[in-house]
Amino acid sequence: TIDVDPNGGLHVAYLEYWGTGDGIMYTNNLSGYWSTPQIVGPYWNTVDIAVDKNNNWHIVYDAVSSYYSTYYIKYISNTGGPYVIAQSTFGVYQPTIDVDQIGRESCRDRV
Repeated sequence: TIDVDPNGGLHVAYLEYWGTGDGIMYTNNLSGYWSTPQIVGPYWNTVDIAVDKNNNWHIVYDAVSSYYSTYYIKYISNTGGPYVIAQSTFGVYQPTIDVDQIGRESCRDRV
């Protein structure tokens, strides 16, 4: 997914699976060139990104416990995390995240 910061910079979070280097990847073009992608979280099914007015990125993603007994929405940013923000014993989450003009994050499930 992609979001644009207040200065027009692009921030991208995506899933990459290469066997040994898989995970949630983050990159941006703040310098005018694309930064080297960095792994910021584990590989799962769904990822979404939002950028606040201070150019901090915020990512939510779905996760599942071993044996698929508990499903989670997790949050991570360049200022901290990961944190569990929701969990359930049924269903799979497909989270999205938004940041309002004040800088408050809100997360919801696409389903």
